[in-house]
Amino acid sequence: MEITWENIDEVYSKITHEQRLEFYESTSPQDYYFATIEIDGEVMVGIVGKDYFEMYDTLFDQSIYLDHIIPDYLFESMESIWSTVDFSREEVAEDLKDLGFTENKQLQTCIESLLGC
Repeated sequence: MEITWENIDEVYSKITHEQRLEFYESTSPQDYYFATIEIDGEVMVGIVGKDYFEMYDTLFDQSIYLDHIIPDYLFESMESIWSTVDFSREEVAEDLKDLGFTENKQLQTCIESLLGC
């Protein structure tokens, strides 16, 4: 069964944890949008598959395993949201862009709405 960002909601409950990990590990930064916000000195980063966001206009509501492609100073604080207190929004955004992630202002609006900013 092929897993893509277009069909992940449909197949998520039918695939194993190992199959999910395989899918995430097969992706690259170019497959993802990101947006940053800051709340009480903590920089939060939303990351979502581009195709998923284009279809649903929201974050994926499950954990996404991206340790192989994100900076090691980011830690997952909730589904599709990573955080750091050691780096500024600008530093995080620059690092993610340098890796190949695409910043998306529409995603930023979505995250601000979801987190009550």
